[in-house]
Order: sequence, then structure tokens, then C-alpha cells
Amino acid sequence: MPARVRAFRSGLYVGEDPVYRQNLIAYSDSVELKASPGLSVRRSYSVKLLATIGGIFLAAALFAKSPAHASRNVDQKDFEVSDGRIESVAQNRFMVSSSEMRATIPGTSGQDIAVDFVYLGPTREISRLADSELRHQFGVKLRSQDTCNCVYVMWHFDESQIVVQVKKNSGKKTHADCGDRGYITVKKFAVPHVRVNESHTLAARINGEKLSVVANGISALVKLPVVAFTFNGPAGLRSDNVQVIFNYKVDR
Repeated sequence: MPARVRAFRSGLYVGEDPVYRQNLIAYSDSVELKASPGLSVRRSYSVKLLATIGGIFLAAALFAKSPAHASRNVDQKDFEVSDGRIESVAQNRFMVSSSEMRATIPGTSGQDIAVDFVYLGPTREISRLADSELRHQFGVKLRSQDTCNCVYVMWHFDESQIVVQVKKNSGKKTHADCGDRGYITVKKFAVPHVRVNESHTLAARINGEKLSVVANGISALVKLPVVAFTFNGPAGLRSDNVQVIFNYKVDR
């Protein structure tokens, strides 16, 4: 058995509480995930770990406390993934394990999104930004007209901060068209460090010209520049070089 799996089963990743450890072992022995290409043992056991945690994830409570009024869970078929992949896993949750992921949810208002997630660690493969930076991040998009025009609310894991940016490139639609051009940084604020196998929450809502953001209970109110309202589109997700299991809700 691989060392990583032995560590999960022995409780090294969930503390030394014997009851908690036994629950993890019982669950991992009783649940099987359907294998898919590239689904590693490490990730499958991480999925089982998340399902065992259950009580600390508490998605409904987390969304209720966030500024985003959670109106509807998202199904896998609702995602329009333009880069990377999103996999469906146990307990009605989703997993990202590709080095980068870009997705939107057609039919959503684009004004509101709330997400809770557990970080499983960095991806095996890496993807660098256009300026060659290696960034570990997970976050949401609002008013996402396309990859060149949207509002980003991203959790930068290495710097332990939330970064709000507007990306505006008139007449551009694809990454080939705009690359990393057009970014306007609107706000940065410090948040707790993201650790492996801990649950985190991120919620964002646009109301008028203001954007409210809540990350693990830390809130910020941001006035968006006028340029953020020159385009419109659905809500979405983005990740770079991180493996996460997540669930989220949006307004339709």
C-alpha cells in the first residue's frame, strides 16, 4: 500500500483521535469510487476523507452565513469547462485535479456565488501564468462574458490573500486574443492560510456598484470600477495548480 494511503488510514492527516481515525478507516473500506483515467489512489482516499469529515463541512450553514444568497446547488452538467476538468465525486461534491481549470455556469445571474472547498494539495503537473509565475489559487468569476472580460475573486494560497481583479479587453474573447492583458487590481486583503484537508469558504455578491466578499468569515466591501459593468455574463470558477474538492451555489 502506498505510503500516502497508509498515512490517511493511520490518521496522520486527521489527527490522533481514535474514533475519528476509525470512522475514516471504516468509510474507506466500505465505499468504492468509480475509477476514471488519471484518478489516483491519493485523490480517491482524499475524497473519502472529505466525506468522513461531513460535520465540519456543513455547506448549508456556511452558505447561509455568506453574502451570497444560496438559491440552488450546481450539478456537474451545468458546468461549461473551457480548460481543465471537473470531476463528480462522492457526497454530491466535485473535484479539480488538473493543473488549471476554467469554467462557467451558463444561465446564472453572474452576480452571486458561494463556494466551500477542501484543499488536497498542489497538482502533480504545473501550469505557469503568462509571465511564468507559478501560482496556487482557487476562486470565482462574476459577470464572466468570456475569458477576457470578467470579475475575479481569487484566493491566493501562497500569499494568504484574496485578490479582486477586473479583466477587461474590449473586442477580445479567447486567451489567445488577450493573454494576461487587461487586469485591474481593485482590492487585496489578508485571509487565513490554506492548509491541506481543512475546509474553507468563499462567497461574493455584486449589489449595485459594490462587491461584497467573505472568506472564512473575513469580509470586505469593494467598490468596483465602472469598467466592470461594461460586460456581463454568468458566474464561474478558476483554479491554478491546486487540487480541491468543492461544492457551491449560485443565483439563477
